[in-house]
Amino acid sequence: MSLGSELEKRAKQIQLTEHLSSKDYILETEVMRTIQEYLQTGGKPLDVITMLSTNYKGYAEMVNLISYLYIYVFEMEPEDVTKMIIQHLFQLIIQQFDPQKVDTLFKQSTSAPVWLSNMIKSPEWQPLINDLHKMYPDCLILNYAIQKISQLNQKEDELITNISGKETFENFNVAITNLIGKLIDLNNQENEDNDQKDQKKEKETELKRKKIFKTLLELSCKTQYNFLYTTVLLNNVMERSSKSLKRIIQEMINTIEERYQSVVWKMYIQTSEISKYSKVCQPVYNMLRKQNTSAGDIRKLYIEYLNDNLINRPPIEIIRIPQLIEYLIEDIFNPQKRVTQVVNERISLLALIVHNSEIENIDRMSSTELKREIESTIRAIRTMKRVCANEVLIISDLENRYKEIKKTIKIPVISVAILKWIEMSLTKTTYNSPKNIMIIQLELIKEIIYSHKQLQERTLKVLHKWLLIKIDYTILLALEMKKLVIELLVELMKISQVMEVMKIFQDSRLDRALIRHFVIKVKFFFNFILRFSK
Repeated sequence: MSLGSELEKRAKQIQLTEHLSSKDYILETEVMRTIQEYLQTGGKPLDVITMLSTNYKGYAEMVNLISYLYIYVFEMEPEDVTKMIIQHLFQLIIQQFDPQKVDTLFKQSTSAPVWLSNMIKSPEWQPLINDLHKMYPDCLILNYAIQKISQLNQKEDELITNISGKETFENFNVAITNLIGKLIDLNNQENEDNDQKDQKKEKETELKRKKIFKTLLELSCKTQYNFLYTTVLLNNVMERSSKSLKRIIQEMINTIEERYQSVVWKMYIQTSEISKYSKVCQPVYNMLRKQNTSAGDIRKLYIEYLNDNLINRPPIEIIRIPQLIEYLIEDIFNPQKRVTQVVNERISLLALIVHNSEIENIDRMSSTELKREIESTIRAIRTMKRVCANEVLIISDLENRYKEIKKTIKIPVISVAILKWIEMSLTKTTYNSPKNIMIIQLELIKEIIYSHKQLQERTLKVLHKWLLIKIDYTILLALEMKKLVIELLVELMKISQVMEVMKIFQDSRLDRALIRHFVIKVKFFFNFILRFSK
């Protein structure tokens, strides 16, 4: 054998060795062909066995395990679990995608890979190709895939958002009205199905809504003109039919670039119902533009809504703006801001905004009746303000107030205040609150987990930080307290946050003893469910 052919054979063997040494290669479809080629180049069977077994990580089996957990424990449909796994794969592919590498492989192949053809034909995988194409518009394989998708006669609104960012107004108008129409249809359908409580239908509707919502945000936030047109359109629709579309405008404001924020707020104020009430409009706009409150603006709003001599009150709904609520929460519950002016007015306004919006004739109540209506919320906010400011220093006093706080925890703003209080205690390098206070904090978090689904993500971050921070107790006591934190993470897993909790325990900074405890807890829970189901 010539030296050239020997070197070529050796290079081929090295390349095949890399394939066989990659993670979970035994599960690849071409594994048998790779093994045959490796043996033909002089490789040893024992080396093949060693490489495949050593690099078997069992990711597929772990995915199956988690899938069974969702199907048998949370009673999810297998199709829904598949969709969730695909979404997670989307994130991984986007993070690790290398356009140069895939283009090199694409050029070397004589035809398009089978897996690519399957992805192009699959409605589930097309969004991934579209997202990657936006990130890498010059990538050869993605341009090929987009062209093939276009030839499959995709829906008009999907083509507009997927192929390019330069739409004509006619196309933009068709797409945006179609998307808004679909959202209204979904809301109407959800209201009709409310009595039936079909869990599968609810999940399908929520997935559709998220997909439409994402596309609508991308379209409407590309330019200021898109934003203005969409805002006017949405406000027009909201006045006639669906109030639930208000959330879209709020998300649009959050999504659009920061340098446009002041312009965007002006557009929002001028095109929404709040513009009809000049005495409310100006102070609200001032606070949104400055991203902060001022004593003068707060006093003006208080007079318009809670003044004793008030005759005609503007609708409370027009000041239910998430950013305004966030500014008030920061003023009241963050002791570092040291807000001393019009504190009572801030508390009353926050209580008014977050109070139950479904109460009949709330806008027609007299100031005395309204203050009486929101009195319990005001009292709960005052209590949490004292707790956040560390004015409740005696543990026995906090323990007595615990029952009072627990009763009001269903009010979302109180739960947010509790999380803010805990977050402040975790901002230092060491957690040094007494053991009794930590136990109370953990008990309150458990209540929040089951009371407010929308706060689960924030709760997850708090618990993750608690696992990482040094607790200023004895080593054994600190470990036991962190195990209580793990109990809450397992509770979150039971509800729905399986993948999110699993990510936390991939953090290399975590103590191995805590990871071991988590695995034992999950295994015990899973075995219990299996025995129960049998």
